[in-house]
Amino acid sequence: MATQPQSAGRKPSFWRAFLPFWITLAWGTMLLSRDYHIRQAALTRLAVRVTVEGKQPEEEVSVEVNGKRQDLYSPVPIGFAKIRVYARDCEPELRDRFVWYGVNDLGSMDLARSRGSLAASVVPTPDSYELKGKRGSWTNTTGLFAEVPVGRYELVGRFGSLIDQTKVEVTRNQTNRLEVAAEIGSLELSAEPSEGEFELISTASNEHGVGRFPANYGRLTAGAYRLIAKRPGYERELKLDVRRNETNRFLVKFVFGSAEITTTPAGATILWAQTERGTTPLTLTDLIPGTYRMEARLKGYDPRDVVVTVEEDAPAKVSLALVNTRYREMMKEARQSLERNENGLAAKYLEAALVAQPGDGEATMLLPKARARGSQERAALYAQRGNFDAALTELSAALTDLPNDAAITALQEKYRAGKIEMDQKLNEARFGLLVAKARFEAGRHNFDTALALLDDAKKISPNKPEIAEWESAFRKDQVKWGEVEMVEK
Repeated sequence: MATQPQSAGRKPSFWRAFLPFWITLAWGTMLLSRDYHIRQAALTRLAVRVTVEGKQPEEEVSVEVNGKRQDLYSPVPIGFAKIRVYARDCEPELRDRFVWYGVNDLGSMDLARSRGSLAASVVPTPDSYELKGKRGSWTNTTGLFAEVPVGRYELVGRFGSLIDQTKVEVTRNQTNRLEVAAEIGSLELSAEPSEGEFELISTASNEHGVGRFPANYGRLTAGAYRLIAKRPGYERELKLDVRRNETNRFLVKFVFGSAEITTTPAGATILWAQTERGTTPLTLTDLIPGTYRMEARLKGYDPRDVVVTVEEDAPAKVSLALVNTRYREMMKEARQSLERNENGLAAKYLEAALVAQPGDGEATMLLPKARARGSQERAALYAQRGNFDAALTELSAALTDLPNDAAITALQEKYRAGKIEMDQKLNEARFGLLVAKARFEAGRHNFDTALALLDDAKKISPNKPEIAEWESAFRKDQVKWGEVEMVEK
């Protein structure tokens, strides 16, 4: 095959002849560069030595590269970068830097702490102010602290031996203003009457003081206190509150109370706190409020021992009914007798109790019952002996004491029936006896006597038919024997 002839005037090019080589070389170089870049970029980082005002930082140090937070031990991008190194409560350090492969040493950086100011005002005004915290401690008498490292602090106001503490925070580039009412107040103590001593004890702190009235505490921790006020023979405990930022005035009144004592009967001797004070009716004054033991004594009566509470706002009124000793003894015997159903004996004891203490309610209530039951007991004994009249007399007395007692009324009816039955039997016996005597006398021809006996029998049983028969027979015999006597004469 014939080849095309080359154009006239054109010669083969060296570069064109080696074009594939050049292309291969360029690609190889690019691949090697890319691989080198990847490996070196992974090793590119920043190095910096940071201090905070010449000291090792306590806070975590952070780095920003082009506005993005960057770990010092992590790779950073190649090229121009704006680097910001900072820590909490510190002023940041700025650097412009071209970052190349490897470790880019930024050198040493000494960060300055951020600062602010505090203008404190404490009421009442303390003797001195102290601002203390981890960053240091500052003291002055004005409460103005300028160019203080930012952070949390404790503001201490000193009032002599007292302190008042407040937590405060100083922020960056600002004057932080603080107005505080301290937990401090003043106290003026007085008493009425003015003489006396006191003990002042805080319930929340270890503050403790003693003194005499009047007294003035110019500075005192606010809060609750116990005040123990004392005078000879008199002590009282009070509670008071000291309010902050105020002049607290407290008046202690040594008040007294009184007691009005009466007894029934009057004339009892009163022992007040084991001291004899007089006889009733009795009024005691100038008593210290409190609890007292009192005893009332009167001859013939049991002593009474009571506890009396005296208060300052009203007199204590004590009224005692004394118990007659003989009354108490008789009532004891009466109750025991009633338990044994010895009602008659109980009635005697109750009568004796009422003599000792006339009008006593219990004895007055028990006496009629005891007396009535005693009458019932005696009536039963009389009835057993057949003496129904005496039994009915006792029951009548019992009904006088217990007018509406159904048991006594029923017993009365029973005894009345028994009396009627017994009277009938007695009349029959007397009737028979009179008739027998009349017949005896008629047998002896004493007809007048016999007829008189029949008249007595007729009074007992007027309706007996045999009386008329005997009377007729006696009269016939009387006439008959009279005729015989006349014939004999």
